[in-house]
Amino acid sequence: MNLDELKQNLIDHLRSMDLKEMSMEELRTYADTVRIVNDLFKPDVFAEAIKAISEKNYANPFPMDCGFSGVAIDGAAKT
Repeated sequence: MNLDELKQNLIDHLRSMDLKEMSMEELRTYADTVRIVNDLFKPDVFAEAIKAISEKNYANPFPMDCGFSGVAIDGAAKT
C-alpha cells in the first residue's frame, strides 16, 4: 500500500464517522485530524520552489557573454 492509498483510506474512514454521536472532545480530535489530512494534500512549498529554480536554471542567472557587449571596460561605447 502506498502513501496515496493510505491517505485515501484515512479520508474514507473520517467520512464514515457519525459526527452526531461524538462528544465535544471527540469532535475536537476529529477536527484536528481533518486539518492534518488537509495538510497532507498541500504541495510542499520548498519542493515546489526548488523545482521552479531548477527548471529556470537560476544556478547561473548571468552566464558569461563571450560576444560583443557594447560597452568597453572604461564605460565608453565600443566602436
